[in-house]
Amino acid sequence: MKNFKSYLALISACYIFVGIYFLNQTPTIHYPVQEITSFEQPVDQLNRCGEHTLVLLDVDDVLIISPDYIARGHLPWWLRIRLLWAFPELLKESVAELAYSLGWQQAPRVLIEPQVVRIINDLKQQGCIVLGLTSMESGSYGVIPSMSLWRANMLKDMGIVFSQQYPNQVYTKLPAYRDNYPVLFEGILCCNQQPKGAVLAAFFDANNMRPENIIFFDDSMSNLQSVGKTCAERNIPCTLFQYLGGERFSNTLDTAYIIKQIGILINEHKWTSDQEIVTAF
Repeated sequence: MKNFKSYLALISACYIFVGIYFLNQTPTIHYPVQEITSFEQPVDQLNRCGEHTLVLLDVDDVLIISPDYIARGHLPWWLRIRLLWAFPELLKESVAELAYSLGWQQAPRVLIEPQVVRIINDLKQQGCIVLGLTSMESGSYGVIPSMSLWRANMLKDMGIVFSQQYPNQVYTKLPAYRDNYPVLFEGILCCNQQPKGAVLAAFFDANNMRPENIIFFDDSMSNLQSVGKTCAERNIPCTLFQYLGGERFSNTLDTAYIIKQIGILINEHKWTSDQEIVTAF
């Protein structure tokens, strides 16, 4: 037990060090980015797009989001430490993967802007190629046999279907993660935790493709810069939008409720929504 507490203290110290380090970093932006809070803002530009334009859309926090705080995954380092302290079994990879996958599978998700379904369909009617570009893993994770299939089906249920001009592909020239590679699956580029720019380049190479123009929406500045770099290297004009519309769901939950919520997930394998947990306790 003494060794375990020492190990947990070391993990906590590492999280604190890393957290302080990144808080003091000022990212260097190399490629221009426009901030938007709604897809209605660039709609005039989107309406002018045609068959030579590739439109790329991140999925989580850009198209869809969970109303539940924990399920969104953007947890501060101190809360991660608090959860490890409350549930040290999460240090075991198998326990953590099972719990997190149950949360991913069961937590509800909604469209941030329902009109995005119409916007995507209009772009496809205009001749644009519209693809998803997500960091998500491509293989199995816990109770989810295929993350790419699970995500594609979820989006279909919400009315989002990406362009299907290109067959499903696996990019084995990129590094593997958890014994899987980035893929294109039903119009979704699942980067499998590889840089989005590198996966986009692999897609171009596999299909001998060079669009005349790229428009990319993502909430992450690092992802936008990664794609911007790839476009610059290939001399492809691109417009980068940092989508911040998901911030309207930026509610928080009391730490005591979060601990109860995660405890139910670990012990009962059941996701309890923020509303349910507050009402019950």
